[in-house]
Amino acid sequence: MWNVVSFFKQYCPHRVMSTKRPGARTPCAGPILTLLLLATLPAPPLAAPAKPGLQAEDVPGRLSDAHRRLFTPLGAPRGAYIVKVLASPMADARREVMTALGVAERGEPDASRAGVPWAVRRLEVAEAFGASGPYEPIRLARLFNGRRVEVSRGPVVRQGRSIASVTLISPYPDPTFSRIEPGTLVIVLRLGATAGM
Repeated sequence: MWNVVSFFKQYCPHRVMSTKRPGARTPCAGPILTLLLLATLPAPPLAAPAKPGLQAEDVPGRLSDAHRRLFTPLGAPRGAYIVKVLASPMADARREVMTALGVAERGEPDASRAGVPWAVRRLEVAEAFGASGPYEPIRLARLFNGRRVEVSRGPVVRQGRSIASVTLISPYPDPTFSRIEPGTLVIVLRLGATAGM
Protein backbone atom coordinates (compact mmCIF):
# COMPACT_ATOMS: atom_id res chain seq x y z
CA MET A 1 0.00 0.00 0.00
CA TRP A 2 1.24 3.51 -0.82
CA ASN A 3 2.54 5.42 2.22
CA VAL A 4 2.72 9.23 2.25
CA VAL A 5 5.65 9.28 4.70
CA SER A 6 7.69 6.79 2.63
CA PHE A 7 6.98 8.77 -0.53
CA PHE A 8 8.00 12.01 1.19
CA LYS A 9 11.26 10.48 2.45
CA GLN A 10 12.10 9.09 -0.98
CA TYR A 11 11.30 12.11 -3.15
CA CYS A 12 11.88 14.98 -0.66
CA PRO A 13 14.86 13.69 1.36
CA HIS A 14 16.14 17.14 2.43
CA ARG A 15 12.81 18.29 3.85
CA VAL A 16 11.86 17.67 7.45
CA MET A 17 8.28 16.76 8.23
CA SER A 18 7.23 18.80 11.20
CA THR A 19 4.56 17.69 13.63
CA LYS A 20 4.70 21.02 15.50
CA ARG A 21 3.22 23.12 12.70
CA PRO A 22 0.52 21.08 10.96
CA GLY A 23 -0.36 24.00 8.67
CA ALA A 24 3.19 24.36 7.32
CA ARG A 25 3.65 23.54 3.67
CA THR A 26 6.75 22.41 1.91
CA PRO A 27 7.54 22.70 -1.81
CA CYS A 28 6.91 18.95 -2.12
CA ALA A 29 3.30 19.09 -0.83
CA GLY A 30 1.82 19.95 -4.26
CA PRO A 31 2.91 16.72 -5.99
CA ILE A 32 1.80 14.69 -2.97
CA LEU A 33 -1.70 16.14 -3.09
CA THR A 34 -1.85 15.59 -6.84
CA LEU A 35 -0.91 11.95 -6.43
CA LEU A 36 -3.46 11.50 -3.66
CA LEU A 37 -6.19 12.94 -5.89
CA LEU A 38 -5.16 10.77 -8.85
CA ALA A 39 -5.19 7.67 -6.63
CA THR A 40 -8.85 8.27 -5.74
CA LEU A 41 -10.02 8.71 -9.37
CA PRO A 42 -11.60 5.64 -11.00
CA ALA A 43 -9.54 3.90 -13.65
CA PRO A 44 -10.61 4.62 -17.25
CA PRO A 45 -12.63 1.81 -18.82
CA LEU A 46 -10.57 -0.60 -20.86
CA ALA A 47 -11.43 -1.01 -24.52
CA ALA A 48 -13.03 -4.34 -25.37
CA PRO A 49 -10.43 -6.65 -26.89
CA ALA A 50 -10.76 -7.24 -30.61
CA LYS A 51 -12.31 -10.57 -31.52
CA PRO A 52 -9.59 -12.95 -32.64
CA GLY A 53 -9.96 -14.54 -36.05
CA LEU A 54 -13.25 -15.65 -37.49
CA GLN A 55 -16.51 -15.64 -35.52
CA ALA A 56 -19.69 -17.67 -36.10
CA GLU A 57 -21.64 -14.53 -37.00
CA ASP A 58 -19.18 -13.87 -39.85
CA VAL A 59 -20.34 -17.02 -41.65
CA PRO A 60 -23.72 -16.87 -43.41
CA GLY A 61 -26.37 -19.51 -42.76
CA ARG A 62 -28.08 -21.23 -39.87
CA LEU A 63 -25.97 -22.99 -37.22
CA SER A 64 -26.33 -26.77 -37.22
CA ASP A 65 -24.94 -28.40 -34.11
CA ALA A 66 -26.24 -31.80 -35.28
CA HIS A 67 -24.15 -31.64 -38.47
CA ARG A 68 -21.15 -30.40 -36.48
CA ARG A 69 -21.33 -33.47 -34.24
CA LEU A 70 -21.57 -35.77 -37.28
CA PHE A 71 -18.89 -34.39 -39.58
CA THR A 72 -16.16 -32.94 -37.33
CA PRO A 73 -13.66 -34.81 -35.13
CA LEU A 74 -14.80 -35.72 -31.62
CA GLY A 75 -11.51 -34.53 -30.09
CA ALA A 76 -11.55 -31.10 -31.75
CA PRO A 77 -11.14 -28.13 -29.36
CA ARG A 78 -14.37 -26.41 -28.38
CA GLY A 79 -15.15 -23.68 -30.91
CA ALA A 80 -12.69 -24.95 -33.52
CA TYR A 81 -15.47 -25.73 -36.00
CA ILE A 82 -18.41 -23.63 -37.20
CA VAL A 83 -21.00 -25.64 -39.13
CA LYS A 84 -23.93 -23.95 -40.85
CA VAL A 85 -26.49 -24.78 -43.51
CA LEU A 86 -27.67 -22.59 -46.37
CA ALA A 87 -30.81 -23.11 -48.45
CA SER A 88 -28.94 -21.94 -51.57
CA PRO A 89 -27.38 -24.38 -54.06
CA MET A 90 -23.58 -24.47 -54.46
CA ALA A 91 -23.12 -21.59 -56.94
CA ASP A 92 -25.11 -19.08 -54.87
CA ALA A 93 -23.87 -20.38 -51.50
CA ARG A 94 -20.24 -20.23 -52.63
CA ARG A 95 -20.61 -16.63 -53.75
CA GLU A 96 -22.44 -15.71 -50.52
CA VAL A 97 -19.83 -17.32 -48.25
CA MET A 98 -16.87 -15.87 -50.14
CA THR A 99 -18.39 -12.38 -50.04
CA ALA A 100 -19.20 -12.60 -46.32
CA LEU A 101 -15.68 -13.81 -45.48
CA GLY A 102 -13.95 -11.26 -47.71
CA VAL A 103 -12.47 -13.81 -50.11
CA ALA A 104 -11.69 -12.32 -53.52
CA GLU A 105 -13.08 -14.11 -56.56
CA ARG A 106 -10.34 -14.91 -59.08
CA GLY A 107 -12.33 -15.62 -62.22
CA GLU A 108 -14.23 -18.83 -62.78
CA PRO A 109 -13.02 -21.72 -60.62
CA ASP A 110 -11.16 -24.41 -62.56
CA ALA A 111 -12.65 -27.73 -61.44
CA SER A 112 -10.27 -29.76 -63.60
CA ARG A 113 -7.27 -29.09 -61.35
CA ALA A 114 -7.23 -30.56 -57.85
CA GLY A 115 -6.12 -28.26 -55.06
CA VAL A 116 -7.24 -25.00 -56.69
CA PRO A 117 -8.76 -22.91 -53.84
CA TRP A 118 -12.54 -22.50 -54.03
CA ALA A 119 -12.85 -24.60 -57.21
CA VAL A 120 -16.12 -26.54 -57.39
CA ARG A 121 -15.57 -30.25 -57.94
CA ARG A 122 -17.91 -33.23 -58.12
CA LEU A 123 -16.78 -35.88 -55.63
CA GLU A 124 -17.89 -39.21 -54.22
CA VAL A 125 -19.65 -38.88 -50.86
CA ALA A 126 -16.84 -40.58 -48.90
CA GLU A 127 -14.26 -38.18 -50.34
CA ALA A 128 -16.46 -35.13 -49.80
CA PHE A 129 -17.30 -35.76 -46.13
CA GLY A 130 -13.99 -37.39 -45.18
CA ALA A 131 -13.42 -39.80 -42.33
CA SER A 132 -12.78 -37.47 -39.40
CA GLY A 133 -16.35 -37.33 -38.09
CA PRO A 134 -18.18 -40.07 -36.14
CA TYR A 135 -20.94 -40.49 -38.75
CA GLU A 136 -21.69 -43.91 -40.29
CA PRO A 137 -20.19 -43.94 -43.82
CA ILE A 138 -22.31 -46.93 -44.90
CA ARG A 139 -25.58 -45.15 -44.06
CA LEU A 140 -24.41 -42.02 -45.86
CA ALA A 141 -23.38 -44.01 -48.96
CA ARG A 142 -26.77 -45.77 -49.01
CA LEU A 143 -28.58 -42.45 -48.77
CA PHE A 144 -26.73 -40.96 -51.75
CA ASN A 145 -26.71 -44.30 -53.67
CA GLY A 146 -23.74 -43.40 -55.89
CA ARG A 147 -24.78 -39.80 -56.43
CA ARG A 148 -21.88 -37.34 -56.41
CA VAL A 149 -21.90 -34.03 -54.54
CA GLU A 150 -20.43 -30.63 -55.37
CA VAL A 151 -17.57 -29.59 -53.10
CA SER A 152 -15.67 -26.33 -52.81
CA ARG A 153 -12.76 -25.87 -50.41
CA GLY A 154 -10.68 -22.80 -49.76
CA PRO A 155 -8.79 -20.75 -47.18
CA VAL A 156 -9.73 -17.46 -45.55
CA VAL A 157 -6.62 -15.26 -45.52
CA ARG A 158 -6.32 -12.07 -43.50
CA GLN A 159 -3.19 -9.93 -43.20
CA GLY A 160 -1.17 -12.53 -45.07
CA ARG A 161 -2.09 -15.51 -42.91
CA SER A 162 -4.74 -18.22 -43.15
CA ILE A 163 -7.22 -17.94 -40.30
CA ALA A 164 -9.73 -20.55 -41.47
CA SER A 165 -10.37 -23.35 -43.91
CA VAL A 166 -13.85 -23.61 -45.45
CA THR A 167 -15.60 -26.61 -47.02
CA LEU A 168 -18.90 -26.28 -48.89
CA ILE A 169 -20.88 -29.44 -49.76
CA SER A 170 -24.06 -29.50 -51.83
CA PRO A 171 -26.43 -31.30 -51.55
CA TYR A 172 -26.03 -32.59 -48.00
CA PRO A 173 -27.83 -35.13 -45.76
CA ASP A 174 -30.19 -34.22 -42.96
CA PRO A 175 -28.79 -35.22 -39.51
CA THR A 176 -30.86 -38.43 -39.41
CA PHE A 177 -29.64 -39.56 -42.85
CA SER A 178 -33.25 -39.97 -43.96
CA ARG A 179 -33.25 -37.43 -46.82
CA ILE A 180 -30.96 -35.32 -48.98
CA GLU A 181 -31.24 -31.55 -48.53
CA PRO A 182 -30.90 -29.44 -51.69
CA GLY A 183 -28.94 -26.59 -50.03
CA THR A 184 -25.30 -26.30 -48.99
CA LEU A 185 -23.49 -27.45 -45.86
CA VAL A 186 -20.77 -25.00 -44.72
CA ILE A 187 -17.97 -26.40 -42.51
CA VAL A 188 -15.43 -23.88 -41.22
CA LEU A 189 -12.28 -24.92 -39.37
CA ARG A 190 -10.85 -21.98 -37.45
CA LEU A 191 -7.07 -22.35 -37.60
CA GLY A 192 -5.33 -21.86 -34.28
CA ALA A 193 -8.63 -22.32 -32.40
CA THR A 194 -8.24 -23.26 -28.75
CA ALA A 195 -10.63 -24.39 -26.09
CA GLY A 196 -13.07 -21.73 -25.07
CA MET A 197 -12.91 -19.69 -28.25
